[in-house]
Amino acid sequence: MSPKYNRSFLSDIRCNMSVVLPTLLTLVGAISLLPVTSSVARAGDACGLNSAVPGLRLVSLTVSPSVVESRSEPKGEVVLSAPAPEGGATVILGTSFHAANPGYCLVVPEGKTSETFSIFTYDESTTTSGHIFANYNGSFFAKPLTVTPKN
Repeated sequence: MSPKYNRSFLSDIRCNMSVVLPTLLTLVGAISLLPVTSSVARAGDACGLNSAVPGLRLVSLTVSPSVVESRSEPKGEVVLSAPAPEGGATVILGTSFHAANPGYCLVVPEGKTSETFSIFTYDESTTTSGHIFANYNGSFFAKPLTVTPKN
């Protein structure tokens, strides 16, 4: 039986560190964190986890559009409650299903309150639905995404 982790365990790290992420990491049951080709961390890349700023939290996650064809790249956006601190704010990303790949993490640059990212979707032969996740400093959001076969 694999261990279960609290969704906010990564936000409780209180030191500057880097984590090299594996190709597949499973947290909270079936939440899979996968690599992607955008400004987010990919397999083998370092994901810098900076000290959390007290009071700074994630206030929203959007995924648009929420229904897409296979092999498309819908966009995601995370929004923080205040500007990111020096060094940026690392938001942990994930997915609950195999058809979508938002990457491991996304850094909201210093002084910015939001950042967008691409979600790669894989070739699917049937309609598949799941969620895209974002976590920062104990605040957690999930948005639905459906991937349909390419016409």
